[in-house]
Amino acid sequence: MQRIERTYTIKAPVHKVFDCLSNPENFVDFWPEMLVVEDIHGLHNGGKGFRWTAKVVGVRFEGTSEDTEFRTDSHIVIQIRGGLHGVLSWTLEHENEGTKLHVVFEYAIPVSLHSRPARSVAETMERDFGLFLDNLTLKSELGISTHAHS
Repeated sequence: MQRIERTYTIKAPVHKVFDCLSNPENFVDFWPEMLVVEDIHGLHNGGKGFRWTAKVVGVRFEGTSEDTEFRTDSHIVIQIRGGLHGVLSWTLEHENEGTKLHVVFEYAIPVSLHSRPARSVAETMERDFGLFLDNLTLKSELGISTHAHS
């Protein structure tokens, strides 16, 4: 498993950051690899489940995701299944007038990408995940609607 772990400070209230993260429709705007998010549905724990299509280093993947843990304004854990497998964990805390966001993304490099250097795939995932967090920050702090795809 590969692991990306970061802590961000966002100059926006926790509820605003949480609202952005808990809406899977935002993933298309925030995450360069995400092409489609559809069939969004509520879960018994307050979270959401959805189907997605993503393109990682030029290879298209489809799958499902589900919020396996969901605590309003504090924590979301997303289980990712399908062409990509992993777990994405968001923990939010109040910090001064903003939000401290700690994120851990653990994922397996898909078999279809094993012919490519693992370092190259991991670097691409790391870069695109950084763009996701940058776009989340812009939306949360400034209300700027971003679109990750050009």
